[in-house]
Amino acid sequence: MLVYCFTRSRLYGDYLDAKNDLALAIKTIVVESDGDFAFPTRSIFIEASDAAGPAQFVAADTEDEAVTDKDQKE
Repeated sequence: MLVYCFTRSRLYGDYLDAKNDLALAIKTIVVESDGDFAFPTRSIFIEASDAAGPAQFVAADTEDEAVTDKDQKE
């Protein structure tokens, strides 16, 4: 939905107040009509497997158990 807003006042603050009032009125009308607005979402799924990556990326219980690059070279 695209709404153009114009005000008679040349003051930017007045324009912002009118724009805010209009946005809240539109939201109220939509919600009272059992409507809703979509919002951007993104889901990322990470598959856990032995082939997923180097061992240093696997979570360890303690820092002592973490595998480092130095450990892998030895």
